Amino acid sequence: MLKGKVAVLCLVAMSLLVVNGTAFAGIIDPCESTASIVFTSGTPNCNNGTEPPPIPAPCAAAESCAKVDACPQGDGSSFVAQGWYIAVTVVETGGIPIPNITPTDFWLLDCDAPASAVILCGGSASSGADSLTNSSGMTTLSQTTLAASVCGVDPTLGPSPTYPCGGGLASSPGGPLDGMKLIVQGFAIQDAAASCADQCLPVLVRSYDLNTDGQIGGGDLGLFSLGFPVPITNPYNECTDYNQDGQNSLGDLGLFSVHFGFPAQGLPGHCCSPPCVVN
Repeated sequence: MLKGKVAVLCLVAMSLLVVNGTAFAGIIDPCESTASIVFTSGTPNCNNGTEPPPIPAPCAAAESCAKVDACPQGDGSSFVAQGWYIAVTVVETGGIPIPNITPTDFWLLDCDAPASAVILCGGSASSGADSLTNSSGMTTLSQTTLAASVCGVDPTLGPSPTYPCGGGLASSPGGPLDGMKLIVQGFAIQDAAASCADQCLPVLVRSYDLNTDGQIGGGDLGLFSLGFPVPITNPYNECTDYNQDGQNSLGDLGLFSVHFGFPAQGLPGHCCSPPCVVN
């Protein structure tokens, strides 16, 4: 009889370790865990051989950089569609893999936070992994889209190109872009080679919502136009070059218009919390 009760208690204890069919084990060691960018077609850099200087850090001409376009509604391009993805391995102390971490427990955060240029729509729900971590603690972020806005041109900097893109316009005007960090279950993945400081992946985020009001509207169109070559004297803007062809052109305007909608016809632009309103 006693043996039967012990067996039942063991089954109950085991069931407590399983939630919605997912087993949990271990506490993340963020310094032993790893995250890296994998390019699917060569290793591009932010210059691409065509984009004029200055190129913002971490996207120096000789440095690899991943780029993604974002919309508050979460319908921008996926990472892999932009030619890259993030590979991550999650372990506990001693390098023991942690399997079955849910995709929603992964998200990206601007390395400037809380003085952040990338404003997430839905917080941690703004991005996620492709699948549960496997038995080796591994998963990827490839089909991920980023639901986010990005701070626009700082008016104190005048008409010069100020790169309204994330991976973060620093808290001080004209400060450097410093990338995005990967958060797993609330822990920022760290760089063991840098004394376990938070690892900032060289990700450059371009958003269609440039004034961070949570919707693509007339204010964003005004900021977009600052990089559009009409008049021809307007400076090139890296962060509204949505099609990554090294120039601000009709191709970028076409991509912007998909998210902008047609306010004159009563069709609102994309927003963080539909239903969207015309603005």
